[in-house]
Amino acid sequence: MYEVATVIDPPYIMGRGQANGTRYEGLVVDLLDMLAKEAKFNYSLKVINGTYGHQEPDSTWSGLIGSVVTIPADLAAGAIAITDGRSKVLTFTESFHSSSVQLLLPRPTPEAGPGAGLLFAPFTASAWFLLFLSFVLVSIALFLIGRFSPREWIRVPAENDVRRARHSFGLRNSFLFTVSTLSWQGYREAPKSLSGRVVAVSWWLFTAMVLISYTANLTALVSSRPHLQPALSFRNYEDILRDRSIDIGMIRNGDADLELSSSDVNLEKQLHEYVSNHHNWVGTLGEGLTRMRESHGKFAMLMPTYKARHLASHNCDLITYGHGLGMIKYAFGFPAGSLGEALRRRIDSAILKLRETGALEDINHEWDGKGGNCPDPNGSTLPVRREEGGGTFMSMGPRDLAVAFLFLFLCGLVAGGVIALEILQERGYFEQLRKFDPEAAAAQPLNTKAGSSVPEVTADIEDEEEKGKQKRKESESGGEIEPEDKDKEKEEVMDDVMLESDDVKAAGDGGDDGEKAVA
Repeated sequence: MYEVATVIDPPYIMGRGQANGTRYEGLVVDLLDMLAKEAKFNYSLKVINGTYGHQEPDSTWSGLIGSVVTIPADLAAGAIAITDGRSKVLTFTESFHSSSVQLLLPRPTPEAGPGAGLLFAPFTASAWFLLFLSFVLVSIALFLIGRFSPREWIRVPAENDVRRARHSFGLRNSFLFTVSTLSWQGYREAPKSLSGRVVAVSWWLFTAMVLISYTANLTALVSSRPHLQPALSFRNYEDILRDRSIDIGMIRNGDADLELSSSDVNLEKQLHEYVSNHHNWVGTLGEGLTRMRESHGKFAMLMPTYKARHLASHNCDLITYGHGLGMIKYAFGFPAGSLGEALRRRIDSAILKLRETGALEDINHEWDGKGGNCPDPNGSTLPVRREEGGGTFMSMGPRDLAVAFLFLFLCGLVAGGVIALEILQERGYFEQLRKFDPEAAAAQPLNTKAGSSVPEVTADIEDEEEKGKQKRKESESGGEIEPEDKDKEKEEVMDDVMLESDDVKAAGDGGDDGEKAVA
């Protein structure tokens, strides 16, 4: 008859009071019965008050492990996590069970309806702020364009302003324009300049995108009423570490503490540091459950997943949440140096056989939430309520409206460029560029005398002949001209023309010589 020491630890070891004494049941009890049958040994169960134990500063061990080491016992049975420290005082069997680490937290309760705040629920507080900021900036942009653009109504002379539109885009009327278009209403005048029209069109399209999003989201909120559903304030472990919307704790020297403290995974190390820095340690499971229930949803515990699921299925005010962290392996332990080495080998063989036949897995599944009647103990299906602005998980934030805000911003840049071009055009900058044409100037022939060229000299000769004809006509109208006078006048005209031809030829030769010298 072997003496087996253990501790009460649901769902592994649980006691039920009966008339003839306490009857124990659980995963470990069923496993011990199967192992006793396979390995052919008898045992008696001895329950010790306390926990599995840990090493004290003076190197002694507390709890079940300390009892097994100091008080003669053949075997320590239970969900004893295999660690390096425990392996120094216990010889472990083959692992019969494993579990990750998960959150156990109070089940959230539905909140009261938002009332009049339902009209603001489609967008978060930051989204509303950006919408108001956009409204102000667009109004100011229209006012500045109406004041400084040379193409706007204010530049129309008063006598030509039959529509009385010169003051349509003052500061007050600019705000009125954005308000009216925000509600898809018309306005008496539209901007006259191209830059003003770019701003107006972009604001119309922006309001269309925002109003469609608002209407669709408000319809979804009214039809689904998410505030009537329980919701969490975080999505994952990273949200807890970043937002600190909820405190998390662990049992000091418990399985979760031992697993996360020795982990190399960054997230698991951060979670352990979070608990340690905030001193969120509890001494026992009962203390942790009491703290959770009194925290109104602001405290959760990291514990082995298998045990957390059992508690959530039997306590309907609790749920599990999050993916599994790490992996804890459980085994039975023999005191180091004991005479039970032969029994340990038989038990190892029996565990391997039960694993191969699937009986070990059947026991694990049987006690996973066995006897619980709570609906939906897993909180992974619950919606998430954002803390920002009190919005629900369906509220739209700046990221959801990023396309609309980006479109408005880019159109604002385009309008700024257009009004700059309008001002430059008004000041004649582009007209000056058109007057100075470098290619046309380079195409002109090289002249030494300003305004003279060969075609122009020919035209001068024709002009002189024309002047001579005109003089003769005037002379004829004034009286008869003598033949000698006519010949004399003709000779004078020809002399003048020949002199001008000689000057042009001399100038041309000088230009050729200059070009040769330059070459």
